[in-house]
Amino acid sequence: MNTQSESKSRVNASGLTIPFSRPWHDRQYADDYERAFRLIRRNREAGNPTRLNQVVEYVYDTDYSNTEYQRIRRFVRDCDYFKTDNSGNYLHIEPTLAVFGLPPESDPNGNNTNDNNPTRHFSKPIVGARASRLESDVSVTQKQQTATGLEKSNSERNISDTDTTESYPKDRVESLLEKILQINADGHADYRHEILTQLGTYRNNISGTYSILEHRVRDQYLGIPNTTRFTDKHDSGKSQRRFRHALDKASEDYSEGVVVTLTLDPKRFSTHTDAIESIRDKKGRLLSRLRYQLGESPTQITIPDFQSKTGLLHYHIVLFGVSKVTARNPLLQNEVGQSTISTSQIEEYWNDDYDMGSQISVQRTRSRGSTWILHRDDKTVSLGYYLGKRIRELQDLAGLDTGSIPLEYWRHALFWTYDLRYCTCSDSLKETTDTTDTGLSGLPKTTEWTYIGTARYEQIPSQIRDKMILVGID
Repeated sequence: MNTQSESKSRVNASGLTIPFSRPWHDRQYADDYERAFRLIRRNREAGNPTRLNQVVEYVYDTDYSNTEYQRIRRFVRDCDYFKTDNSGNYLHIEPTLAVFGLPPESDPNGNNTNDNNPTRHFSKPIVGARASRLESDVSVTQKQQTATGLEKSNSERNISDTDTTESYPKDRVESLLEKILQINADGHADYRHEILTQLGTYRNNISGTYSILEHRVRDQYLGIPNTTRFTDKHDSGKSQRRFRHALDKASEDYSEGVVVTLTLDPKRFSTHTDAIESIRDKKGRLLSRLRYQLGESPTQITIPDFQSKTGLLHYHIVLFGVSKVTARNPLLQNEVGQSTISTSQIEEYWNDDYDMGSQISVQRTRSRGSTWILHRDDKTVSLGYYLGKRIRELQDLAGLDTGSIPLEYWRHALFWTYDLRYCTCSDSLKETTDTTDTGLSGLPKTTEWTYIGTARYEQIPSQIRDKMILVGID
């Protein structure tokens, strides 16, 4: 394992030639950052996204430390050359289009020798974007599928070359969570109102805004209302539909399963951000390990949530077709390749191997027709009801008018801050994609449109409004 002291001695140890144009060329760990950058760019050039843990393993080997993981995570998060997305059980990293216009790796002076680089740098957002940074989940409509979709987040964060100090709602929450560990635990200050206020500001900022797309050939524009799961009941309902469909589909193929709950020990982390990023990484590692233990990838549904006091993340993972074994039943052996797990086994992985904590549980669940039943606290409850509380709250939140938000919804500000999905599941449990869900059927191919900015309708220049089609407006 590379320790922190060893890593500090690795500055430029690999002999990489780092172009002077790289923002990190004179920083400590510059070699580590350059290697991470090159892997992410090469993967995208080959048509593949890159997982965060893949980058860390590439830079530091598979036995990386938490310090090394956090170093690369912060580099990726803070560098404007990358955009991250939590896809299922992993954090994916994509380079922005600007990356492909950077100097080649072989040029020690940072000069771009490729004068014929086809990458086009599109215009920054038009008026109105300074008032609100649109987060990664703003509008699940066609604008995200355009060829310039990866550049959107970068261009909205950097409105001008001199505008480097503006603070956006999500930025303010992220900055807070990098300084504190617990949200509302005994002996700690109560930060719930503070983070919830920023979610309210974000909702207010995007209310009534449109994303503007320009046709690449014709003198024509599209105006698409910006909606998110936090502001629109249809968008928020997608999590509920995904969850319900996954449970129904699982009941067709399985009759039993287990619910694994993973909780972390706050004493082992210094900040809220470190704790959340660590549990997201280790949860993915645990699922990979269970794939080996069970002999195949288990069909699963994963539901995240935040604890009421600490505000720290925990996971409920439903593994279908898997049985729980105990020490009181010696006839059932928890061997590799068998569809069985035990509480002691999960605790060994989570506490001893991953150093996350010892607070885990493994509970049985069974299907009764299309309903999954969980025995909890000497009572029988519906698994859908027990695990779906936060998803139901999301739909209520999305239906609220803009303005202040009741304190009961404060956990959703953390889902928003960490771009966390309310429900993920195995591909076999997913509903077939409905291509008409966005209401954009019959429009030209998405490659024909370029995202150019975001604004309220009254802020859009008249020469654009006169040639603009409003999408989804009755």
